[in-house]
Amino acid sequence: EKVEIERLKMLIFEKDSELAAVKASMNDTDGLNDTEDNDSDGEGTGDSNNKVKAAEAKVRKLTEILRIKDTQLEEKQKEVSTLASELSSAQKSLEDTKAKLAETLLELEESNQKYESAQGQEE
Repeated sequence: EKVEIERLKMLIFEKDSELAAVKASMNDTDGLNDTEDNDSDGEGTGDSNNKVKAAEAKVRKLTEILRIKDTQLEEKQKEVSTLASELSSAQKSLEDTKAKLAETLLELEESNQKYESAQGQEE
């Protein structure tokens, strides 16, 4: 998940850079069109606008994907935290059970020794 998020962040950065370059190029083209007398019908600008819009749409889509992945990562981290807490609790319970079992075993051995001792005295 983290690798995917980092990849998406890098992709967004790249697309933002591309978008900035296209916008800068558009501004340069607009500046030239304003200062020069040329008979172009503005098709280049329309194409640039389409590229900008497409790049902006892609950035929005990638940003949304990244947001979703971040949310999923947070949910997974909460799950891991909950599971770690449950594991810790289970391990403590196991240790408590082991200690009680050892105590019971010791009591059983003591009782067995007393029983054998009593049996030996009766004979």
